[in-house]
Amino acid sequence: MTRQARRTTRLTIVAVVCIGATVLALKYRDHPKQAHAKAPKAQLQDVPVSFVLLLREPRALNNEMVRAAAKRAWGVDLSSQDPNSTDFIVGDTMIFTLETGGHHFSVTMNEGPYEALRAEDQSDARLAAVIQAHKAWLAVDVQLENDKLPEKAAHQFIGKLAAELAGPDCLAIYATKLGAIGLLTPQTLAILRSDDPRAAVGHDEAAVVLAPNDPAMKASTAEAQKRLPEFLTAFGKRSPDDNSFNIYAQFVDGNEAECLSINVTAIQDGVVDGTIEEQPTAIHNVKIGDTVRVKVADIMDWNFEQGQGELSRVVGDFRDAALKPREQK
Repeated sequence: MTRQARRTTRLTIVAVVCIGATVLALKYRDHPKQAHAKAPKAQLQDVPVSFVLLLREPRALNNEMVRAAAKRAWGVDLSSQDPNSTDFIVGDTMIFTLETGGHHFSVTMNEGPYEALRAEDQSDARLAAVIQAHKAWLAVDVQLENDKLPEKAAHQFIGKLAAELAGPDCLAIYATKLGAIGLLTPQTLAILRSDDPRAAVGHDEAAVVLAPNDPAMKASTAEAQKRLPEFLTAFGKRSPDDNSFNIYAQFVDGNEAECLSINVTAIQDGVVDGTIEEQPTAIHNVKIGDTVRVKVADIMDWNFEQGQGELSRVVGDFRDAALKPREQK
């Protein structure tokens, strides 16, 4: 058998194994009673280890994109043509199988809602809203049946890859093995790249909200405005594919007001253009996904990711300091 034939046979075996895992994952995702955010632990024992990104719309995905994300996440090059290599990727669209260091993973892009999640199960109105709003999902799975990779290490692998595949179209992330969901934020991305990415989900309790005139909120807004030049300078120097820049601003609907997160797309002449990233709960004149304009002078907070991979960190988020004392009560 030639070297190329040996490689082809090996890739076929790996693809069959990983696609089998993907079919199993789809089985659980298509049966809400077997795997949803409130599922008893006993029902989650046989669920595959996966992170699922809930998306606003279906997304184009190809081999090059997944390969590049894997290189950023794991620091490995999956483009090797060596038939003996243990680092490679198979797939052109929709379904991809990956191997690195003898461990097998899959990435799948799917249109339609992720039916294993139900909005009525969520106590947090924001999570219920994103479950209702999403129109596609992207799953990163690990095949553990014939793999000695511990579950925590498996989550570390797929957490890093999920973080690199996430984008401004991502609303939330769901961990199938944990039966838990969390909003997709810069903080969530940082946690996904950490030693315990499982902490990125499961915080679906009611959010702590501070009024704009709260002393702690006033102080955090003043700090955000004071350091705003950092944000503006970094945005001006960003790479074309960097979508990590966000601001927070207040929106008013009659007698109600709410501070919302906005993913920034442009800044010009003292005005910020962007897309609302979270579903409002107190106001109804704007919704998640709406394009809005905000004056720079009205920015109440901001954040962006600095660096890549494990070296990345979130800059900004001055509200966190104001919220922590309230969250601990």
